[in-house]
Parts: sequence; structure tokens; C-alpha cells
Amino acid sequence: MRTQQHLATGAYALGIMDPADAWHFEAHLDECATCVAQLREFAGIEKLLAGLATAWPPGETWPPQPSDGLWDRVAGQVATARRASRKRRLYLVAAAAALVFGGSVVTGLAASGPAPPPPADPDEQVLAVNEKIRHTDASSGVSAMISMTERAWGTDVGIEIRNVRGPLRCSLVAVGKHGEEETVSTWSVPERGYGVPGTVTEKKALRSEGGAAMDRRDIDRFEVRTLDGKRLVAVDA
Repeated sequence: MRTQQHLATGAYALGIMDPADAWHFEAHLDECATCVAQLREFAGIEKLLAGLATAWPPGETWPPQPSDGLWDRVAGQVATARRASRKRRLYLVAAAAALVFGGSVVTGLAASGPAPPPPADPDEQVLAVNEKIRHTDASSGVSAMISMTERAWGTDVGIEIRNVRGPLRCSLVAVGKHGEEETVSTWSVPERGYGVPGTVTEKKALRSEGGAAMDRRDIDRFEVRTLDGKRLVAVDA
């Protein structure tokens, strides 16, 4: 019985022992310095093992397969424990067995460093960042700078506009190489305008962001237009 209690230290440390068994084990701790020492070594190991279990690469078995017969005994313990999270308990009970019968497995894993971060969301992946492009319209005097970031879903677009007076309601339109159009963003310009030389707005540009479903390579140019259709400036892509 005492030998079985020695082997139960890992299960107790992981919090997967039935209340009745835990009560008996705590009574055993009062008279067993060996288990007390092991319990101190196992302190905090549950969080480590839970992190390893969730970060383990998909399709690979964790923890490593135990010796013949041990897995059946561990599975039997899981089946009788009656806890809510059965899958997580299975990981932790198996980890407790690995600690008792081969602690070097977990030690090696812990020493290898932190788990790698999860893969980035492919929809947010930056495929290519293009240099900013700028153009000033000779007729209207409006200056626009466009920045583009190619993403999986299309093109992330930013615009900075100067020397535009209001009141106006405007839009940024992406024009494709075959003439198709998509509205990227819209905004309003107050009477004082934005970035107008010689005024209080001279150092204040209008900035806006939006997106187009078009692939970056399919965009021919961007146009800033008033909502009634007047073109203020065009910037080749």
C-alpha cells in the first residue's frame, strides 16, 4: 500500500485524484518525507503539462507512448475518475505516469524552451508591402499619397490627402486594369479643408484607410472623387 501511495504523488500534484483517495494520500504525507519531497518537485507541473499538451503539433502523439501495459492502467484510472474534462484528464494522468516512470521525458521537453507561437491567421498574412506612391493634380492642386499592403483577401489601402478645401464629400476608388471599380473609403471635408498652404490646416493632412477585394497586381490606379463624380486627383498604382 505504501508503495502505491509513493507512486500516486504525481496524480495528487496534478489534482486528478478522487477526493477519498486524496484524503488518504494527505494522511500518508504526514508520515512520509519522501512523498513530501516529490510533491515539492512536482509543484506547478500541471500548468506546464497543460501548455505542452495544447501546443503539441497536430497529428503527433503526446505524451510519448509509455511501455507495454502502462497505458491500459492509466486509461483505467481515467475511466474511474469521473471528472468533467475527460480529454484533458487523460493527458494529465498519462503525464503523471511519465513523471513517475520516466521523468526525463518531461524534463527534456521543458528544457527545450517555450512552445512555438500558433500559426498566424492566413487572412491577416501580409503577402507584400508596396512603397508609398504620391501624385499632385495640376488642375485641382490636390495632393494624394497612397500606401498599399497586399493581403490574402485583397489590398489594404491607406491614403493621405493635402491641399483640399471643403465643404466636400469624397471617395477613394480603386480602378482595375480592365476598367472595373471598387470604392475603398469615403469621407467628408470641412470648409477649412486639409493641408491647405497658408492656413491653419497647412500641417494637417486628411488620412483614411480602407480595403479593396482586388489583387494588388490587378489595380491600375486610384482616384479621389467627389460624390457627385468630379475627379480631384488620380494616383497610378
